[in-house]
Amino acid sequence: MNELNCTIIKDILPLYIDGVVSDESKALIEEHLSHCNNCKKELELLKQPAIIPDNINAKLDEAQPLYVFKKRMKRKKRLTVAVLLVMFLITTVALIAPTFIKRGNPIPYISSAVKISKDTPFTLVNVKHSNYNIYLTKKSNCEEMIKHIENTWDMQLVEQVNGYYFFSNDEQVHLLVPTERYLGIYTVWEVLSIN
Repeated sequence: MNELNCTIIKDILPLYIDGVVSDESKALIEEHLSHCNNCKKELELLKQPAIIPDNINAKLDEAQPLYVFKKRMKRKKRLTVAVLLVMFLITTVALIAPTFIKRGNPIPYISSAVKISKDTPFTLVNVKHSNYNIYLTKKSNCEEMIKHIENTWDMQLVEQVNGYYFFSNDEQVHLLVPTERYLGIYTVWEVLSIN
């Protein structure tokens, strides 16, 4: 038969084998197959079961434990990352929360900390309901704060013990200035007047 008919027949042979062609197409294919040996050979090849080499199944069986191992490792990695993230968050909250709880609302301290610079080494913290002055400095700016207290209250530093600074003047007025660290960067100075 002509080449065009063979090409069309070979294209629809898989459908013919599966039995999904119309009766007219089936009759046309069978009539063509009765005259064309090339298409008959193609039909016989298509009817043969596909041969899958045995070693492919063996390779798939060998790969299965690796797939399971890879899956377990991904799960362990996700779990490890999640545990580390939770531990980091708990540690961060445990370290920072006491500072916020002890000092109360952090907004006045943070807004005051923004004002600290080389030209302004300390700043007054605007804390409501406080009976004393609260100042904020960077950890290393103790000298500037001491000079400020001495000049503002006309007093001299008498003694410094364990984060407490004692100031006094000739009139027996005393200032006690306890200090504490805030967020690891700043020092909070609470100027208390005692007589």
